[in-house]
Amino acid sequence: MLFRRKMSPAAANHAAAAAAGAACLGMGEITALLERLSSSSRYSRGKHWLLPLHSSISADQQRAAFKVPPTGVRKIVLSTNIAETSVTLEDVVVVIDSGRHKERRFDPHKR
Repeated sequence: MLFRRKMSPAAANHAAAAAAGAACLGMGEITALLERLSSSSRYSRGKHWLLPLHSSISADQQRAAFKVPPTGVRKIVLSTNIAETSVTLEDVVVVIDSGRHKERRFDPHKR
């Protein structure tokens, strides 16, 4: 599981290192949420790292999600539910997940 529900020993030693994650439906939703949070005065004061995590972004951008932020800065990782189940970020202690997901269905009666 990407986002551990319990704080890892490394994060427990430094409570400010605790990060949060948000599970989104896809890159479009990740981008929209990133823009919305970035435009908010609450998250644009330099006290938060807002980081996307998706297969379509560069490797450098993906690696940023694994870095530990400086003291006093909260990391917020925006990813998909697929990343949530396939990658572990040690400092993420809480995840916001709407429970929504994309699903492709095949109906042989529709073309």
